[in-house]
Amino acid sequence: MDDLARMTRGGRPFAVSERTRIVFLGVLLAAFCYVVFFYQPGGGAPDVSPVITEKTPIPTLDREILAQAKDATRNERLTVEPEPLAHLLEKSLMVVPAVAKALGMPLEPVSFDVLRANPDANRGRYLWYKGEVEALDKGRDGHPVHGYRTYEARIKTAEGERVQFYFSVPPPEDITVGSWVRVEGFFLKLRDAHFPVQLDLAPVLVGPELLPAYPDWKAVETLDPAVLAKIKDGVRQDGVDVDVQQASVRLPFAQDVPLFHLASYAMHRETVRTPEETAALPAFDKKDQWSAIYRGEVERGTPYRLAGIFQRAHVVEARANPLGLENWSEVWLYSRGFAQRPFAVWLPKHVGEWSRADTARCVGYFFKRYVVEGGDGQPHFCPLFVAADLERVDFNPLAASQRIGVFILGVAGALVLIFFVLARLDRRDTRTHEQSLLQRRRRRRGLPTPASTT
Repeated sequence: MDDLARMTRGGRPFAVSERTRIVFLGVLLAAFCYVVFFYQPGGGAPDVSPVITEKTPIPTLDREILAQAKDATRNERLTVEPEPLAHLLEKSLMVVPAVAKALGMPLEPVSFDVLRANPDANRGRYLWYKGEVEALDKGRDGHPVHGYRTYEARIKTAEGERVQFYFSVPPPEDITVGSWVRVEGFFLKLRDAHFPVQLDLAPVLVGPELLPAYPDWKAVETLDPAVLAKIKDGVRQDGVDVDVQQASVRLPFAQDVPLFHLASYAMHRETVRTPEETAALPAFDKKDQWSAIYRGEVERGTPYRLAGIFQRAHVVEARANPLGLENWSEVWLYSRGFAQRPFAVWLPKHVGEWSRADTARCVGYFFKRYVVEGGDGQPHFCPLFVAADLERVDFNPLAASQRIGVFILGVAGALVLIFFVLARLDRRDTRTHEQSLLQRRRRRRGLPTPASTT
C-alpha cells in the first residue's frame, strides 16, 4: 500500500518506484546477456553458392555410327565416311582437358602398331600426337554444327609417321605449315592415300582444334616483359582509352602464353616467397593505386597484397596448356577502400567452396586492365590480377559480436551498479530530509521528538 500511495501521491499516477526501476533494468540486462551469449538465429533460406562451376558434359559416342567407318582393305582406307566424321566433329567440339582426361586420353601417344593391329578395338578412343604441320587447308562448309567449318591438317611426327586430323575451330594465325603442333581427338580409322603424299595406314583423328605443341614448361622464375607486352589492354591518354582490343577478353578466351607465363611465375613465387617478403609487398587498398592502373602506369606483373570480401567466382575448365592445368577460376573481391567497385583475380585452379562475405586474401600480380559489363549494362573498368591461390581469413562474426557484447555488458553492469548506489544514497538522503521535517513540525507543536530511525 505504501508503494501504491507513493505512486499516486501528488497527481503522478504513473510514477514508478525505485524498486520497480531496478527490477526492470535487471530484466533488460538479463535479456541482453541472453542475446549476446546464448541466442543463435535460426537458419533462413539457403544462400545460392557464389561459386559457379561450368562442367562440360562428357560426350557419348554412337557405336552404330562409328561402325560405318571401314578400314579393313586399301579401298576402304582411301575414303573417309561422312556420317562417322560428322558425328565425331560434333561430339568433339566441346572437349577440354578435363573432359579428355575423363575420356581416358593416355599420358603417352599410343603406338601406331597398336592402332594398325586392331583398329576396331581402338575406334572412338581419345588420342593425341605431336608433329610438324605438313598441310593445312582453309576449311570447308558442311560442318554438322551451324556456324562452324571443317578444317583438315596433316602432321608428321618425329618418328616420320603421318596423322590426318579433322577439326572445327579455325587454327591460330601463327600456326602454319612447318609449325610444331599437337592434335587431340577421337580415333576414326586408318587412311591410305596416293596424293598429295603417300599415306599407308595413317591414323585419322577428329578433335576440336589444332593446338600449339607447348613443350613441358619449367617453372617461370623471372618474368619476361616481352611476353606480357603481348596483352593489348590499352592505356588512358588525354581522357581516352587507346588500344583496348583485349581489355574485355574474358577468361575462357584469354588462355594463351601471357596468362600461362604469369600464372607459372605466381605459382613458383608461392613456393619460395617468405612471410617477410609477403609482408613487405604493398597492399592494394588505395584509390590512387586503382587510378594508376586505370591510366596504364603500372607495370605488368607488379605484385600486391590483395584482400577483400568474397563476392562470387566463375570456374571454367582449362584449355590445353603447358602447365597441366584442368581449371581456371575468376574470383571477384570487394574492398571497402574502393567504394562499390570490385576487382578480379584469376586463379590457375578450382577456387573451391566459398560463401558470400568470406574474407579472402592472396598475393596477386597485375595482369591487365579489365573491362566488363556492369549491372547497369555499361562497360566498367577494374584491375585484373593473377594469383596462385586464395586464402580464407577466419573471421567469426558471432565471436566478434560476443567480444563487443562483453564490453557493452560490463559498461551496462557498471551503470546499473552506479544507478543502484546512487538510488540508495538518494533514498537515504530523502529519509533524512523527511525525518528532519517531521522533527521540525513536532518542535513547533511542542510534541516530543522521537529518536532518529536512520
